[in-house]
Amino acid sequence: MALRFIPIVLLGLSACSSPVTVEPVLQIVSISPGGGAANVNVDSNILTTFNAELDTESLNTEDAYLLDVDGEIVLTDLLYAPERWTLTLDPVGDLEKAADYTLVLTTNIQSKGKGALLQEVRSSFRTTGEDPQNAKPIADPGESQFFLLGGEECCVTLTGAASYDPEGAPLTYTWSLDSQPSGSAASLSASDTIDTEFSPDEEGDYLVRLVVNDGLFDSDPTYVTVSASTTPQPGDDTGDTGDTGDTGDTTPGDTGDTDPGDTGSSDTGS
Repeated sequence: MALRFIPIVLLGLSACSSPVTVEPVLQIVSISPGGGAANVNVDSNILTTFNAELDTESLNTEDAYLLDVDGEIVLTDLLYAPERWTLTLDPVGDLEKAADYTLVLTTNIQSKGKGALLQEVRSSFRTTGEDPQNAKPIADPGESQFFLLGGEECCVTLTGAASYDPEGAPLTYTWSLDSQPSGSAASLSASDTIDTEFSPDEEGDYLVRLVVNDGLFDSDPTYVTVSASTTPQPGDDTGDTGDTGDTGDTTPGDTGDTDPGDTGSSDTGS
């Protein structure tokens, strides 16, 4: 059964360069659904996040594919989001209920800066045996943020408060810092609370992932980017100090209207 490869062109972040003393290695940061997961929704996508940007020119559907319990390849669309370094297998149609599936990632998967996978990876999961009575929850970690290194703020606060479950079920939260600049020692203050924070310590982009669970299903991972720099962004408070120009509008204007005008009217007219 043929597979289809559909590239997605998005604005990407450049992969963080590795220290020269470390041999570049392409690694898997996360797989969703995770290995051994059960009760996976039949309309789920399978997502794999890497630690570097993939080389999509050499990527094809023989390098990443999904097998059913009989070892047959499942027809999927292969999607890649370069700004998240995430590869998605989107099954064409729903998966079978109460069925086992295996994601296969081969050593042919290449990155742009860290080489290829060192060994083949297989990750299995099982779909739910009943018709889902609720939809998957939605994770929302908020908008991308900018952090000024050396500024007054000590840290970046992220909140999952906008996340929700369509049926209103209570949520649990799982945060992870999936990517950060080379040399950074930043870490999240908490991984299982509605809010978390961290202190950027190097210039560059920090990629944070949020997954929520409604008691039955995990949401699809959602990402937020925090960009750190020693240079303020245009329009930040530092640039707004130009408001001191009001002094120039007030003082000359008031002095010119009050003193010369009044003197001329009273003395000359008499």
